[in-house]
Amino acid sequence: MTKKNLERSILSIEDNMRVNAQTGEMLLFYQFDCPHCGTLNVSAKNYKKEIVLCSHTGCRKIIIIANYQDIA
Repeated sequence: MTKKNLERSILSIEDNMRVNAQTGEMLLFYQFDCPHCGTLNVSAKNYKKEIVLCSHTGCRKIIIIANYQDIA
């Protein structure tokens, strides 16, 4: 695999790991769907992280929260 193809495939994999989280001003949590298995993940705003693991025991894949800075 050439360097250009390798870079392209790495960028594609990273894009497949990104999701947008949903929340509301009055809510104490945010939620997002796993792009790998589709499981709805819920996490407390107090413990927000940019990179999380899917909560489904059969998946446990890395998920990147694309709108991490917007979760207040």
